Amino acid sequence: NVIISNLITANDDGFNDVWNIQYIEFYPENKISIYNRNGMLVFKQDAYNNTWKGTFNGEQLPDGTYYYILEFTDSGATVKGALTIISEKK
Repeated sequence: NVIISNLITANDDGFNDVWNIQYIEFYPENKISIYNRNGMLVFKQDAYNNTWKGTFNGEQLPDGTYYYILEFTDSGATVKGALTIISEKK
């Protein structure tokens, strides 16, 4: 019963600056993979903990839609979806 945000606004205003999955801390046995529209893996982490800022190799990813696969390794459940990155700083 997690609530997955579909937006990152990486403008350092304190709102939506990281990709947030509410209640993920109750499911520490998880794996997250995020892909760009061309299918390239841009982020992967085991035990995701709400720290990803929409970066790849230390650089901010361009604005656009990205696709995630969230796996709960203890139960075998999988959640797939899309998130949007808006990185323009104000």
